[in-house]
Amino acid sequence: MKQIFSLLLLALIVFSSCGDVKKLQYLQGPLDSTKYRAVKYQEPLIQPGDLLSIIVFSDNPTASAIYNLPSSGAVGMANGSGSGMPASGNPSYIVDVNGNIQFHGIGNVAAKGLTRQQLATKIASGLEAYLKNPYCQVRFSNFKVTVLGEVARPAIFNVPSEKVSVLEAIGLAGDLTPFGRRDSIMVIRETDVERKFGWIDLRKTDMFNSDFFYLQQNDIVIVHPNKQKAATSDQMTVRNVSLAFTIVSSLAVIYSILTR
Repeated sequence: MKQIFSLLLLALIVFSSCGDVKKLQYLQGPLDSTKYRAVKYQEPLIQPGDLLSIIVFSDNPTASAIYNLPSSGAVGMANGSGSGMPASGNPSYIVDVNGNIQFHGIGNVAAKGLTRQQLATKIASGLEAYLKNPYCQVRFSNFKVTVLGEVARPAIFNVPSEKVSVLEAIGLAGDLTPFGRRDSIMVIRETDVERKFGWIDLRKTDMFNSDFFYLQQNDIVIVHPNKQKAATSDQMTVRNVSLAFTIVSSLAVIYSILTR
């Protein structure tokens, strides 16, 4: 009888464990690697408020040096000069509310809506009258994403590579907790004119085709709690109330004994 009871208990544990694992798995079901071989990536577009590191090169390094910001450049967000110093310490140009930057030798340059390479080509073209064979390197100095909700380490994360997927962002945040919903990850994406909302189901392979799989600068990822978290919270509330009631009752008994 003991052996039968032990086998039944073991079977119950195994089946319950399998159910739990299934709920926590990413990319469930068969994966067609051919179907998702192509990477659907949209390069981030420059938006007002972005910080851009711009370095100019040419055949004459001395001549091109005057078009590069000094390391001790002024912070443009304080004085509106169009250049600034991000947290990394690298001098950068701030894209103003109209989507422009002020570049030495060229003046006002419209940057909003361009990719980094498009802006680099535009600046290099404007410098051809001053430099021999100029070319530029443009990078985001403040490419960051925010991950909130049921993750191990909710925070704002700087992304030096300027390319990050929702899976990588969740990895930076220490993965989802067991209470995080994997079927409805919310992504909030803002530009200067609109706010978009996207939802990603981490259990399904078609998430690779989502426009929100690769994050843009300043995206916010929110992981909502599942029903188990709500139930756990309710249980904790009941337990705390019961504990408080027990303490109050005990104090009342002690008081009654001492005042007899």
